[in-house]
Amino acid sequence: MTAQTQEQLSHDRPPSRVEFLRELFGVDAPSQLVIWHRSDKRSKWIPARRLEDAGEIESDRDVYFGVALHDREKALQLSANDDLAYVRGSNGSAVALGGLAADFDVQGPAHKNKKLPRSFEEARAFIDRLPLPPTAIVNSGYGLQPWWFFKKLWIFDSDEERGKAQALMRRFNATIQVMAAEHGHSFDNISDLSRVLRLPETFNAKLADPVEVRIVLWRPDLRYDPSEIEEHLVEVQAIDNGQAQSVNTARVLAGVPAGERDSELFLLACKLRHVDVPQEITERLILEAAGKCSPPFPEKEARTKVASAYKYPPGASVTSVSSPPAPFRDFRELPALQPEAPDLPPELLPPALRYWLVDIAERLQVPLEFVAVPALIALSAIIGRTAGIHPKTLDDWLVVPNLWGGIVAPPGWLKSPAIAEALRLIKELATEEREDCERRLEENGPKLESLKVKETALKELLKQAHKGRGKGKTPEQLEDDVREVRREMKELERLMCERRYIVNDVTVEKLGVLLAENPKGLLLERDELAGWLRSLEREDRKGDREFFLESWNGTNSYRYDRITRGTIHVPALCLSLIGGIQPAKFKKYTSEALADGYAADGLLQRLQLLVWPEGTGSWALIDRLPDKKARQRASAIFKSLDQPEYEVPPDSEKKIPAFRFAPDAQKLFFDWLTQLEHRLRSPDAQAQPAFTSHLAKYRSLMPSLALLLHLVDLVDSGTKGPVTLRAAQMAADWCEFLEQHARKVYADELQTDLAAAHALAAKIRKGAVYDGMTVRDAYRPGWANLKTRKSVVLGAQILEQHGWVQVVTVETGGRSSQVLRITPALKEAAA
Repeated sequence: MTAQTQEQLSHDRPPSRVEFLRELFGVDAPSQLVIWHRSDKRSKWIPARRLEDAGEIESDRDVYFGVALHDREKALQLSANDDLAYVRGSNGSAVALGGLAADFDVQGPAHKNKKLPRSFEEARAFIDRLPLPPTAIVNSGYGLQPWWFFKKLWIFDSDEERGKAQALMRRFNATIQVMAAEHGHSFDNISDLSRVLRLPETFNAKLADPVEVRIVLWRPDLRYDPSEIEEHLVEVQAIDNGQAQSVNTARVLAGVPAGERDSELFLLACKLRHVDVPQEITERLILEAAGKCSPPFPEKEARTKVASAYKYPPGASVTSVSSPPAPFRDFRELPALQPEAPDLPPELLPPALRYWLVDIAERLQVPLEFVAVPALIALSAIIGRTAGIHPKTLDDWLVVPNLWGGIVAPPGWLKSPAIAEALRLIKELATEEREDCERRLEENGPKLESLKVKETALKELLKQAHKGRGKGKTPEQLEDDVREVRREMKELERLMCERRYIVNDVTVEKLGVLLAENPKGLLLERDELAGWLRSLEREDRKGDREFFLESWNGTNSYRYDRITRGTIHVPALCLSLIGGIQPAKFKKYTSEALADGYAADGLLQRLQLLVWPEGTGSWALIDRLPDKKARQRASAIFKSLDQPEYEVPPDSEKKIPAFRFAPDAQKLFFDWLTQLEHRLRSPDAQAQPAFTSHLAKYRSLMPSLALLLHLVDLVDSGTKGPVTLRAAQMAADWCEFLEQHARKVYADELQTDLAAAHALAAKIRKGAVYDGMTVRDAYRPGWANLKTRKSVVLGAQILEQHGWVQVVTVETGGRSSQVLRITPALKEAAA
């Protein structure tokens, strides 16, 4: 590097990479920076408020960072990969931009392109000719990457704002390409918000000897408003406004869908030819647009269209397009509709339960979540209304930690044995209570009978006293005696009443009576949830759904009137729920919930602890004694929470004693809740109402789990105090784990294009969709997931990527028509 470049450093030493990132993005952005390692394709997500974490990386070889900040949850949602460690963001997940960048490679061993600058000096000379001087220049090892920092971080408040930033990046890079072409150069286009560039203070290991990536120019005070940069994009403006033809240049450059790619790309090439744009520049722009098509348009065909357009002289008008059909892509099977769900990490369980549950899972050889979910739900039923949590610092919003959940798995996966083993400890409590109740009945039964006789005698004396025949006590005194006897009877009946823990097959009327007798709450266990769900569909059980819906949050009371039973008032409606269900039966139910059918009333969304594992793994013969010590430790937790002796914070309400978060845990919850609420109000969320409704239930799930896990730790350690940061973080991690399983449940809604592709593929295999069928005829029957033109087009795009079909525009003399052409390879695959 020349002395001229080095002397422009504004410090005695180059800034560190952390200083560089802080100057670029600031320190208050509510988003994430992605650090990506090329060697293993793994990403590290760093909160923008903790950019100092970028100073610590696992490896310093071939490390990149995102040019934009991203919402990591949205990045995961938009990615085809369910593991955040292999997601690095997309245009749609970008939430903020700190500046613009360019990438100027230099000829040498790493780059053979003869149109690149021949030296760093030549590349630097080109940078100096650009309209605006850069804020910084990073030597990537084999090229220069100049940066133009904004005066303040550009935060995208809407999709429209994100689109403006994307458009500015494209125009900025297109301007550089135009200028580069004038000097015979060719540079990479980095106009995507998802682009990553090399991280300073790391090493470029493209060749055998790694080369340091370093900052060679640093002028952090030299910054720009986006509008100042736009003023210098003259060349691109000239292209955009060169001729008012029907083709929309900006739209085509942003990428067009299948069925329009052939004509739109060719028309744009002709338009640029019309205003005498050099062919090299046009080809670069068309290739960029082709890559952004959905699906991407083949590069070879894009070059052919540019060559065809440049057969016409400048100024020629092209009004129609006729190009030969492109060859089908290689035929491939479609990816699975449902994303894979992760296994439960043992670290998400408190030690007091972990070793017991891991031991069960290993001996049964089932996924850990098969036993963890029912065990947590059993504990939630035991706690019930004996404790709650106020998730906010001052607000009186109260959450009771009763939980609903289930296990989705095929027959033979040992769902029932796993649930039974996980519920063993609560059933032991129920057995002990039943035996103790029998003893109380035996001891107090005769006394209760005696009190009944006494009540009858007092009522007779009271009757005589009112007639004036009584001797001794007055009617008022006798009334007091009757009241006292009845009080003693009621107390004895309460003492003799069995404390119930679990119910199975029960009517809501009987369940109401049981809940009235057991105000702490109950656990509804159904070996097959499908049977319970079917029972709620019956005409004579329509009111049952409302009863169960209201029993979910644990804070409601309920009152119903029946001719035979009279009026029953349930002061504390608190019910937990656990069961298993087979995938085929569950899909039938979820299809109704996602299609605004009878099941779209929020019942599905209340199954917060719903897990749908991928498989049971490989089998090995395991024959060993249960871990008795771990089971005893867990049993002590169940018994302690059944007869709570822990200390509730003094500011708690008396009706339901309630905890609050410790200060550090409170901050974590507020940050977590803020991120959740932003997601629930995003445009994407509005397009996914069922899944969004499910996530909305996480508002109470996270504090419920935090309280439950805190109480386990509290009784295990004998400590006291508010809900800890450890419990809050573990609860947040549980929510993240459960969300991945929920994505599998709501896959039809979250992946509408893939769902449409599978539906269209099924119709093709059956012959219902045939070669030459129009898109219109494909959605007219109203098939599931293919009810609109948009759904058919989205499905066809996926199928086109996998070599099943092509969407061809056919001119009929009037309006054009889109036709589905089916690959011959499909018949070969069927044969």
